[in-house]
Amino acid sequence: MEIQKSIVNAVRLLNGCKDYSEALLNISGEILEHLNAESCVFFSVEADEVIPDMFAVVGRKAQVITNKVAVNSQNTMSSWVAQNGDIIIQDASGNDPRYDEEVNLLGSMAQAKPVIISIPLVCVGSLVGVMDILVTNRPQVKNEELDPVNPLINIASLIYSRRYSNGLTKLAEISVQLLEGRDYYTHGHSMRVANYSLVLADKLGLTELQKQKIRLAAILHDIGKLTFSDTLFKADRALTKLELKIIEMHPIIGANIISEINKSIATIIRSHHEHYDGSGYPDGLKGKDIPLLSMIISITDAFDAMLTERPYQKATDIKTAIAEIKQKSGSQFDPDMVNVMMECYNSGKLQC
Repeated sequence: MEIQKSIVNAVRLLNGCKDYSEALLNISGEILEHLNAESCVFFSVEADEVIPDMFAVVGRKAQVITNKVAVNSQNTMSSWVAQNGDIIIQDASGNDPRYDEEVNLLGSMAQAKPVIISIPLVCVGSLVGVMDILVTNRPQVKNEELDPVNPLINIASLIYSRRYSNGLTKLAEISVQLLEGRDYYTHGHSMRVANYSLVLADKLGLTELQKQKIRLAAILHDIGKLTFSDTLFKADRALTKLELKIIEMHPIIGANIISEINKSIATIIRSHHEHYDGSGYPDGLKGKDIPLLSMIISITDAFDAMLTERPYQKATDIKTAIAEIKQKSGSQFDPDMVNVMMECYNSGKLQC
């Protein structure tokens, strides 16, 4: 009966929550209380890595974690759960090396060598993340103890699958309005970059979660420019070297803004001006060290910029823009990404 009350309360609380964080905090607190556990951590699962979300719960309070680990390494409990879709329960007395790697991943949260329950979060048949529950007040947790709280875990999975749909989406809408209000010449730029990026994402066969991320990152990729003076937006001349240096700070500023909400999106934004040959900014990343979603936005951002009239630059036609993209294959752009873009263009999917 207590679990049923928690389920009813959780559903009721969803209606009154301002955003997913509040809802996730509420449902996590219920799960921890029923399992007599102290804390939990949520993991965002990418194509090639498991990233602890900024959202962890200690008692009934949120906490930030920033570590990450490759999914395909099989070295941690959470990466194994992400790949296999099964629950793991481990305590410090076992010989499974994945436990020690998970403790390292969790950092200070796992210093007490807790029992770790690593659970796949599944919504409508799709893996949306992994949840670690940490128990320090007893040496073991049995599988059957999870049965009563499975409905709560299902609700947590649903909430977690929607974690980009509230605060971050609203911020994206507001930032676009503010940017376009300051710079007439880039009207519609962020949305066009998002649309082009989704075309490439479809061609690459990316997951729905990755598509959600790339759409939001593309819309928000220039949010750092909101901190700049209006003179940088309205200059009817080529920018000075100092002004260009200031402009080159916008990926860092944007990433810092978004990192308070979602570190994974922030990473994409930070790297969207990196070049395949290492000549980009802000970190001089090279080749496949550049995040995949950042490489997509890099090429679609440049593509739309060439098609857009600016005070200091005439707009080019689409054929000229495509030719320039091809010319910069292997230097500014990843050759594989250029090939994907050419396929999308040739098939008529890149519409201006």
